[in-house]
Amino acid sequence: MAFGLRRRALLAACRDGRELRGGILDAGVLRDCCLDATRPIDPRGLRLHGVHVRGRLDLAGVDAAFPLAFTGCTFDEAPDLTGASVRGLAITGSPRLPGLLADGLRVAGDLDLSGSRIAGAHRGGGRVPAAVWLRDADVGRRLLLLGTAIDAGGARALHADRIRVGGNARLANGFAAGGDVRLPGARIGGSLDLGGARIAGGRAWPDERPAVAVDLGEATIAGSLFLAGHPADSAVETRLEGRFVGGNLAVAGRMVIRGAVLHGPGGEPALTAPRLTVGGALNIEGGCRFRGGIDLSYGDLTTVTIGGDCAIDAPGRIALDLRGAEVRSHVTLRPASPSRARCGWPAPAPAATSSSGTCGCARRGRGTRWCRRSGRRSTARSTPTARSSTTRQGARSTCSRRSCAARSGSWTTSPRPASSR
Repeated sequence: MAFGLRRRALLAACRDGRELRGGILDAGVLRDCCLDATRPIDPRGLRLHGVHVRGRLDLAGVDAAFPLAFTGCTFDEAPDLTGASVRGLAITGSPRLPGLLADGLRVAGDLDLSGSRIAGAHRGGGRVPAAVWLRDADVGRRLLLLGTAIDAGGARALHADRIRVGGNARLANGFAAGGDVRLPGARIGGSLDLGGARIAGGRAWPDERPAVAVDLGEATIAGSLFLAGHPADSAVETRLEGRFVGGNLAVAGRMVIRGAVLHGPGGEPALTAPRLTVGGALNIEGGCRFRGGIDLSYGDLTTVTIGGDCAIDAPGRIALDLRGAEVRSHVTLRPASPSRARCGWPAPAPAATSSSGTCGCARRGRGTRWCRRSGRRSTARSTPTARSSTTRQGARSTCSRRSCAARSGSWTTSPRPASSR
């Protein structure tokens, strides 16, 4: 009797465009509602608020011509929307969401998981378990995980290889993930915002390389990429415990890293992005801290600016790797302010800088050999449009030395030989 009453109440709410609030609802009732094409559904779709969904919600392969919205709802098991097609999907403010299986999901509008607490991991279609599966998913508008917390229990937090997003993707404003976030091969039509995110990567298998926090290899972003602090609370910083991997990443707009903390484990680079392409400016500013170097080798860049209040701690290794990189305009390494010594980082050794910065060819276990871009032709190759080896507007300049690390007085990776002082 109770089952029939809840079913009729759900159908009436869907017909009238109302929210169904509170109580317990069997997952099978929801599935029947989505499959029954004979009953009219309001364009506002199926909307539940504070409902406990009992059992396994299986909507795999379902084609629903209306949006699904779950606000503050709890689930016994991870919903399965593998290969489903819906107009919109929102699971927001859920205090208990055991995961989401949604490989191949097609969403005409937004996919919104903001404010939900996701705990658990599932093998899905791969050998490595993950909490949220979105491989090959197609999101027509925005992907929103604002303030979402994912606890994968040592597995991957988000597995979204080759996802396509028509608008912006926002994993920001307090987004927290205990596990790596995988977005290799993603196609994002807007910008990717990681502002205020805290991601602690892990190893899915013991033989894997050191932990990865974010993987954007081979991804394409039509807008900009932001790793900035929380826009509403400056005390909330962006923190990545693990490598940021972006090999062959293409960003059409800007790449801004502001007030972020990136820790590369085991001495590995904190930011690994060989062959990175950035159409706009690449700015690292706002007191960023890197535990491990920055690898931008063989990249295609317009301008690179690193603020003097930033710090790169890579003892015995290359701090900033620009081997083979093409910089169309300039590289600016701003000098550190005198107050920087109070922040707990080592005070920098004095070093000469220029408007385009200096670069050093660092080798492990040896002192850094210095070569200034503004001086010698033997250390840089320029196109015929440049009169000297100084990087100018419209010129492409690369360092010909084997290991080129751009640097300034803001940080030091290895001591300068006495002969070069």
